[in-house]
Amino acid sequence: MNVGENETAIYFLGNSQIGADVYIPLVQKELDERGYSDLRVYNIYRDSDNPVRRLSQIENIVESEPSLVIYGVSSWI
Repeated sequence: MNVGENETAIYFLGNSQIGADVYIPLVQKELDERGYSDLRVYNIYRDSDNPVRRLSQIENIVESEPSLVIYGVSSWI
């Protein structure tokens, strides 16, 4: 994952619920319209994601230096 030099990245992480509920084009459009065109939003969800499974990708996420990470979790039953 490479984040461009001239952009500020926001990552949405989580399970398929995040994948379905966070519509990135709409979030990006709202940010652009409000004057935050330097922000880029990414939805990096995984089906059946949980913190333990996500550990395998944490180094890549950190190395890409996002400005904000939003991690949506749901209850485990």
